[in-house]
Amino acid sequence: MDRKSVIASGLVAAKDTAEVVDRIEYNLGGSYISKGDLVFMDLITQNAKTGWKRPIYFTSVSGYDFFDVNDYLQLEGLVYKFVPIKGGSNSRQPQRVADYKMYSNLVKSYKYYGMKEKKNFFLDDKAAYVPGDLQQMAMLLAKTYLNKIKTYEQYQAQVAKVGVAGAPVPSGFRSVEDYLAREKDSLGVYRSRAKEVLNHILTEIPETVMPMRKEYKVDYGITLLELGDEANAKKVLDRAVKDCVQYGTYFVKWEDQMFGAREVQMSQDILKSIIDECERLGKKDWAAEYRQQSSGV
Repeated sequence: MDRKSVIASGLVAAKDTAEVVDRIEYNLGGSYISKGDLVFMDLITQNAKTGWKRPIYFTSVSGYDFFDVNDYLQLEGLVYKFVPIKGGSNSRQPQRVADYKMYSNLVKSYKYYGMKEKKNFFLDDKAAYVPGDLQQMAMLLAKTYLNKIKTYEQYQAQVAKVGVAGAPVPSGFRSVEDYLAREKDSLGVYRSRAKEVLNHILTEIPETVMPMRKEYKVDYGITLLELGDEANAKKVLDRAVKDCVQYGTYFVKWEDQMFGAREVQMSQDILKSIIDECERLGKKDWAAEYRQQSSGV
């Protein structure tokens, strides 16, 4: 990997240049290689040979599974960008997020079909793919920002314990002091953007048009609570609890059948997770309220 040509081409953001790898390694897996795999490998190889002059993008809606190459995909919204930075993957889902680019797309650029303005807006199962993905992307972005905040707090505690000299210098920063100063100034921005993107999605993709999956509601509600937006967190968690109670009480009549038992168990598990998280985050009154509401499930 020619790191100089990568940096010169502007393929990665200036703040990320320290993360550019010296070598891209991947295993396509399986016992054969398809023509599509060969085209894919040639695309990357030729682009590297010509100095990374043109970026490579893949749609994030129709699929992203390129085996080990998933580690080098960077989510920017409705597309993944191939970058020579190993961001990792979880269950083959790429984990690297271009946070500002994605924030700008989700909050400033995308129009969301005018879902919140139009009456009787209908989405069939195919048309629901994109807004469903956008709901997940907003959650991933918010958690990215929240993780930045938690990482700073943990690192700050480590420095307080071992001292500046004993703490490792975070990647992309000149020194421990540089990281602490620069990230401290960004914490408020991270928190604000995380809350904004979640609430923006809740507004732009209304529950009346496309009801959010109950497990997504839990993630939204708990993350908003961790970010300090208690009012909107309560609204979302109230809806999640209501959904779970309705599902659990309705499907219990078919609990002796697989699909009924699955829905009842899932509703019970989600309700328990909501109550446990509210307890963990100091909202014991919320936990008691939800425990009472779900007592019949």
